[in-house]
Amino acid sequence: MAKPDEKISIGYKPEDPAFREMVRALILGTYTIFMYDPTDDEAKQLFARVRKVSVKSLEGKDLPVQDNKEMKARLRCAEGKLLNIFRHCKGDASETGLV
Repeated sequence: MAKPDEKISIGYKPEDPAFREMVRALILGTYTIFMYDPTDDEAKQLFARVRKVSVKSLEGKDLPVQDNKEMKARLRCAEGKLLNIFRHCKGDASETGLV
Protein backbone atom coordinates (compact mmCIF):
# COMPACT_ATOMS: atom_id res chain seq x y z
CA MET A 1 0.00 0.00 0.00
CA ALA A 2 1.38 3.40 -0.99
CA LYS A 3 2.14 5.90 1.75
CA PRO A 4 0.45 9.33 1.44
CA ASP A 5 3.70 11.09 0.61
CA GLU A 6 4.42 8.60 -2.20
CA LYS A 7 1.27 9.79 -3.99
CA ILE A 8 2.43 13.39 -4.13
CA SER A 9 3.55 14.53 -7.59
CA ILE A 10 5.68 17.67 -7.58
CA GLY A 11 5.90 19.98 -10.58
CA TYR A 12 9.49 21.12 -10.11
CA LYS A 13 12.98 19.66 -9.86
CA PRO A 14 14.42 20.00 -6.35
CA GLU A 15 17.95 19.94 -7.77
CA ASP A 16 17.27 22.94 -10.07
CA PRO A 17 19.63 25.79 -8.97
CA ALA A 18 16.89 28.43 -9.25
CA PHE A 19 14.56 26.36 -7.07
CA ARG A 20 17.29 25.83 -4.49
CA GLU A 21 17.97 29.58 -4.35
CA MET A 22 14.27 30.28 -3.87
CA VAL A 23 14.11 27.77 -1.01
CA ARG A 24 17.22 29.29 0.54
CA ALA A 25 15.69 32.77 0.40
CA LEU A 26 12.45 31.49 1.97
CA ILE A 27 14.33 29.77 4.78
CA LEU A 28 16.42 32.84 5.56
CA GLY A 29 13.48 35.23 5.45
CA THR A 30 10.73 33.20 7.11
CA TYR A 31 9.81 33.21 10.76
CA THR A 32 7.28 30.37 10.61
CA ILE A 33 8.03 27.54 13.02
CA PHE A 34 6.51 24.18 13.82
CA MET A 35 5.42 24.41 17.41
CA TYR A 36 2.39 22.42 18.46
CA ASP A 37 1.11 23.30 21.91
CA PRO A 38 -1.75 20.95 22.79
CA THR A 39 -4.62 22.43 24.77
CA ASP A 40 -5.92 21.02 28.03
CA ASP A 41 -9.05 19.88 26.18
CA GLU A 42 -6.96 17.96 23.63
CA ALA A 43 -5.09 16.32 26.52
CA LYS A 44 -8.45 15.36 28.10
CA GLN A 45 -9.66 13.85 24.83
CA LEU A 46 -6.55 11.69 24.53
CA PHE A 47 -6.73 10.76 28.22
CA ALA A 48 -10.34 9.63 27.70
CA ARG A 49 -9.33 7.47 24.72
CA VAL A 50 -6.35 5.94 26.52
CA ARG A 51 -8.23 5.26 29.77
CA LYS A 52 -11.44 4.28 27.97
CA VAL A 53 -13.62 6.79 29.78
CA SER A 54 -16.07 9.24 28.28
CA VAL A 55 -14.90 12.75 27.52
CA LYS A 56 -18.12 13.99 29.06
CA SER A 57 -17.06 12.53 32.43
CA LEU A 58 -14.06 14.90 32.37
CA GLU A 59 -16.00 18.08 31.62
CA GLY A 60 -15.40 20.82 34.16
CA LYS A 61 -12.51 18.89 35.71
CA ASP A 62 -8.76 19.33 35.40
CA LEU A 63 -6.56 16.33 34.74
CA PRO A 64 -3.96 15.60 37.40
CA VAL A 65 -0.78 17.53 36.52
CA GLN A 66 1.25 14.41 35.66
CA ASP A 67 -1.50 12.97 33.43
CA ASN A 68 -1.89 16.33 31.68
CA LYS A 69 1.88 16.48 31.03
CA GLU A 70 1.94 12.89 29.76
CA MET A 71 -0.98 13.39 27.37
CA LYS A 72 0.49 16.61 25.98
CA ALA A 73 3.87 14.91 25.50
CA ARG A 74 2.15 12.08 23.59
CA LEU A 75 0.31 14.58 21.40
CA ARG A 76 3.53 16.49 20.62
CA CYS A 77 5.30 13.24 19.76
CA ALA A 78 2.49 12.18 17.39
CA GLU A 79 2.51 15.64 15.78
CA GLY A 80 6.23 15.36 15.11
CA LYS A 81 5.67 12.19 13.09
CA LEU A 82 3.20 13.82 10.69
CA LEU A 83 4.14 15.02 7.23
CA ASN A 84 4.98 18.73 7.39
CA ILE A 85 1.89 19.62 5.32
CA PHE A 86 -0.31 18.27 8.13
CA ARG A 87 1.57 19.80 11.09
CA HIS A 88 0.60 22.90 13.04
CA CYS A 89 2.84 25.85 12.32
CA LYS A 90 2.97 29.37 13.66
CA GLY A 91 3.74 32.43 11.61
CA ASP A 92 1.90 34.96 9.50
CA ALA A 93 -0.49 33.63 6.85
CA SER A 94 1.75 34.09 3.80
CA GLU A 95 4.77 32.51 5.49
CA THR A 96 2.71 29.59 6.76
CA GLY A 97 1.36 29.08 3.24
CA LEU A 98 4.89 28.96 1.85
CA VAL A 99 5.96 26.40 4.41
